[in-house]
Amino acid sequence: IKIYNNDKKAITGDWIKLEKFDPKSNYSDKNFSKFEDHKYGKLGDVNISFLLGSHTVTTKASTGRNKLSGLLYGLKIEGETWITRNYFVSGEFSKKIGSVEKSSGSPSSDSSSQGPSTLKILGGFKYLPMGYFYGPQVSFYGGWGKYSYSLDESSTDGFGENDISGIILGVGGNIPLKKGLRLYASGEIMPFADFNDEDNVFGGSKSISSTALDIGVIYYWSPAMKLTAGIDIISNAMRFSGANSELKYSETNFNAGAQFSF
Repeated sequence: IKIYNNDKKAITGDWIKLEKFDPKSNYSDKNFSKFEDHKYGKLGDVNISFLLGSHTVTTKASTGRNKLSGLLYGLKIEGETWITRNYFVSGEFSKKIGSVEKSSGSPSSDSSSQGPSTLKILGGFKYLPMGYFYGPQVSFYGGWGKYSYSLDESSTDGFGENDISGIILGVGGNIPLKKGLRLYASGEIMPFADFNDEDNVFGGSKSISSTALDIGVIYYWSPAMKLTAGIDIISNAMRFSGANSELKYSETNFNAGAQFSF
């Protein structure tokens, strides 16, 4: 069989030339071993990206409402392995560092260091509307996640080290826009979350709300590597029964990186 490749696809009206196959043809002079040099994995992807974004902390404490905000930067590592073409497991870890400064209120300190991190372990099902893997995909997934925060401790202002963890439920999808370019988006909630207060700044939690949105594009740079860029929005809000009654973390991050197939 002879195969011809070019940078154009066949369209209605094109002429296609067929040649009779000669079974006596000798291809012994062809070096097919070079194919291994271009072979790439098909078991999953690993994505490494740089993060840069705004971070806001809002509290309702014994000293009144206080708000700190600033610019944080860091790294995110994500991985996905395909058990079959429909079932997958994935994980995510990110860490950012920086400082936030007073935006409103009268906190005891005008600034604080902040180093939020995220850890997720997930698994799910991919629905393929057109029946093949490289077409549109819709993913339904769940698992466990944890958001950690590390402000400088100030019990009167409602600042300290704490984290939110629990079961994550999410839905996402991606669709090809054109050859070599895909659009992706996902949304997550944490309906059964627990709040851990390392510095005992707050009392028992009355309610917890946790949401995450992610949207971006993937560009196929080569068979084994893709370039990614996107925006993720994270919101974690808690209410308490004590004098320090409210705490909210809000993040809007830009991410850019590379995705490698294995």
